[in-house]
Amino acid sequence: MSRGVLVGAVVFVALWAACSQTEPSPTSVPTSTPIPSPAATQVPSTPTPTAVPTQIPPTATPTLVPTATPTLVPTATPPAVLYTEVNSYGFELIVDGTASIESLGLLQDEVAEEDAVVLFEYEGANSTLLWLGDTDLDELLSDTYNQIVKAQEAQSGLAFSLISEGIITVDSSEGKFLTFVSNDASGDVAGGGLTGVWKCTTGRVFSLTLTGSDPVVLQIRFKRLLDGFSCSV
Repeated sequence: MSRGVLVGAVVFVALWAACSQTEPSPTSVPTSTPIPSPAATQVPSTPTPTAVPTQIPPTATPTLVPTATPTLVPTATPPAVLYTEVNSYGFELIVDGTASIESLGLLQDEVAEEDAVVLFEYEGANSTLLWLGDTDLDELLSDTYNQIVKAQEAQSGLAFSLISEGIITVDSSEGKFLTFVSNDASGDVAGGGLTGVWKCTTGRVFSLTLTGSDPVVLQIRFKRLLDGFSCSV
């Protein structure tokens, strides 16, 4: 290559370079976009658990059901058993209820242990108990009945007749009895009676006679008196 061409190339390069070295207009450096700091993730705060009071059901106060106090029903006090006791003459006779006892001497004016008679009304039955020394039972039974018939017929005009006879036991002693009825003028039964006799080991002989209008009542009262008799006190 010629020197002129080389110089011209050099000049050209120099001119180009000069032009190229024109102060460049400042290049606006882009403002660096700030990298946003990562927003703090709002971690929801764990709420402090509020202590919710456990609703403990109230312990049920037991309702006191009053125990029924048993009503004390007063026990009916049975009425006192009343009885009359004859025990002043060496023997004992129990009479149910209260009885007014009348005592009379049999062979003498005063009542004695050897012989006497007691009379009393016993719930619908006129009662007579007599005692005396050793006597035949058959004779005493017959005499007692005859005395009753005479006395009653004279006072009332009633007619008496025997009904039956039999054996009794009084305080382990054997005796005899008879029953009789009384009839009025028309023949209707007006009443009746029973008479019993027995001999105690003490040697005394007893006679019990009951008279009244009701034969059933007489039989019941007669047995009760015999059961309530003791030869000794």
